[in-house]
Amino acid sequence: MAPSHYLGVHYYERVLTGVTTLLVEKGKRSLEELEALAGGAFPPFESNRTRAHGGELRKEHTYPIEFELKVLWGDPSSQNESVIVEVLNELV
Repeated sequence: MAPSHYLGVHYYERVLTGVTTLLVEKGKRSLEELEALAGGAFPPFESNRTRAHGGELRKEHTYPIEFELKVLWGDPSSQNESVIVEVLNELV
């Protein structure tokens, strides 16, 4: 699987790609038969024309967030400790 394809699709599509690759490699199904069942060529895009993080359809935006922290409980922490907050824009 091309790295751009791996990074540009969801988990279940990677699993499906792996299973279909094994079916073709082991001779259980032909690529033409699987493409006919899928209704088109596989993969649906050419890997050399796709950016590593999702191509044109799935853009991942990053932006800084500033906020103040108010300690509600617990002891003060050292200056070397940090908190990572990840904001998700889509539900899986």
